[in-house]
Amino acid sequence: MNAILSFRTIIALLALWMVTSCNSREREAVVLSDPSFDLTGFNPLENYGIETDTIRVIDVDWSQALDGIEFPTTKHTPSGYFRFSFKIKNNSNAPRAFLYKIYYRNDSYSFPISKDTASGYSALLSENFYGSWDDTLVVLHQTPMIPGDGEFHLVTDSFRISGNPRFETKYFNDGINQKWQRNPRLGLYSFLLLVCTEQTVAESHIPLETVNLHRKRNGHYVDPFDELLLRLDPNTKGTALAIGQQKLRARARLDLTKGIYIDEEDFDADADKKFHCATCNSDEQLRKESCFKQFRPTIISDTYFENIPLIEDVAANSFDKDDYYWNKHFTAREERIRTIPMRPRVGCESVRYDAPGHHIELRNPASKPYDWRKEISGVKTRHGFSYGKVRVKCKLSRMLNDKGMWNGLTNAIWLITQSQEEWNNLRPCRNGGYMAEYLGDENSERKEVTAYSEIDFEIMKAHPYCPMNEFPPFFRKSVPRKDRYDFWSPKASPELESDEGKVLVACTNWDMACQDPSKQAGGCVTLLHNDKNHSSFRWGKSSRATTGGELVSDKELFGRDYYYFEIDWKPTEIVWRIGPEPDQMRTVCYMDSSFTSIPNNQMLLIIDQEFHNTKWWFGAPFEQENIPFPAKELVGKIYEVTIE
Repeated sequence: MNAILSFRTIIALLALWMVTSCNSREREAVVLSDPSFDLTGFNPLENYGIETDTIRVIDVDWSQALDGIEFPTTKHTPSGYFRFSFKIKNNSNAPRAFLYKIYYRNDSYSFPISKDTASGYSALLSENFYGSWDDTLVVLHQTPMIPGDGEFHLVTDSFRISGNPRFETKYFNDGINQKWQRNPRLGLYSFLLLVCTEQTVAESHIPLETVNLHRKRNGHYVDPFDELLLRLDPNTKGTALAIGQQKLRARARLDLTKGIYIDEEDFDADADKKFHCATCNSDEQLRKESCFKQFRPTIISDTYFENIPLIEDVAANSFDKDDYYWNKHFTAREERIRTIPMRPRVGCESVRYDAPGHHIELRNPASKPYDWRKEISGVKTRHGFSYGKVRVKCKLSRMLNDKGMWNGLTNAIWLITQSQEEWNNLRPCRNGGYMAEYLGDENSERKEVTAYSEIDFEIMKAHPYCPMNEFPPFFRKSVPRKDRYDFWSPKASPELESDEGKVLVACTNWDMACQDPSKQAGGCVTLLHNDKNHSSFRWGKSSRATTGGELVSDKELFGRDYYYFEIDWKPTEIVWRIGPEPDQMRTVCYMDSSFTSIPNNQMLLIIDQEFHNTKWWFGAPFEQENIPFPAKELVGKIYEVTIE
């Protein structure tokens, strides 16, 4: 059923429609300003999904995703395209053809359109993900000749949602559109149809930037939903707009069964392949199909530490706090092992796909005498995305034993920039710029743009900095006197003792010290979210990251069969959640764009078990160098990764 209303009335209705989520069937909204034709029956997803479903769900097809994610592929529809249709009636006496264009737009992760937005907001709307035909240089399609017989005539066409839909030149290389550099966003999509007469276009009544999506106005791209629905002159002749009742929800379920790719950019081509197998290797099949590769990080030089020469199974309670403090105070420096957190030495030794268990395993290797190893184990995704609700179901390794002693691990689930090349730059930071170097300090060079971004879950043995009553308040004060047990192995305060079975779920956004946000400041800043206050800490205005967090029982996080961790990354806020089931998640951290600069580039997901240098976290109760090397593998399991 159609609602044919006045142009001014329908504009208000469309604005309301655009800023609200639709979970039930709506009446089709159509705008007509010329009585010479009528429009009805716009169906943007005629060949996909169940006809009665307003929201149709589509999952990413990974088979060709290295070249860029697309919706649909031939795995979704026979043609690899969505078919759309509409009906048009020519009210004149003579046959005539009409021009039309379909638009799609991601609503879940867009800056909202509004009639009252300020002119400067156009730069943010320009970041929204929208498109039309595969070939952006094709402006409008033309209907067949429609007879003036007073009847509705069916028009059908097709489209698909692809990367870099505006043909932005920064995503081209040697004349080839690198669609994967601006993949489609996940979440909910809406569809808009424009139909007009040739005369309307000839007389330039339709804004040029809405039919030529690769064109800019005043240096910015123009969101066609904003321009056509809210800013088109109400007196425009020969124009009809229709919003489809159907919407599309795109989601990604990463396929663990395709195994783990060993990227020869990370591991030398002639490296030892003795651990390679069918589901973990550097072969062409896994290069094309795998959603994950083995994570082999760059080790920062200042992570060196002088470790006690001891190999122990901390999880078996064979090492307690007395052992810790004794070795801390009474191990001579010349006896210590100077080492670093190690990168994986060869591919597939510390990661694998377990087919019977349907999971990926992270296995920090055990040490042996004269083979001292605190080796990082992790995987990294291979397909970039901008924004999304990233949820990981996993059982990472326990970090504490039954006596509250730390084994040296930091479990991390984090997003990191896909590339530091120019195409992946963040939006400019106008107020002094970003810190130019990852390891920079307050005196470091700054620049207006950077491509570095990072959003972290880091679960570590530490305490939050907020509220900060004194510093450092967290560790036991000990003195190296062998004759006084209570000196070298001190008791914990009641406050610390109650937290000894807990670890810190720390949440960090690396905004590289951009000072554009109005509340950007050093110290603790509290933000209200869903009736709960969440505090985040920054060492100073020039610090490159801000961190919040809560203490949580190690047994709750890693003593169950599995646990969920979720980073909800949106254009104006980041929400970190944890929970035993998806419907039992609770928010542990919250930040918004008033306090920290939210990244808008493309990122990858890393899941790993690390050996941090505790000098990075002032006030940690234990020091990495006084934790023994692992006597047994430390095993973590990844069961599921979804982005939607």
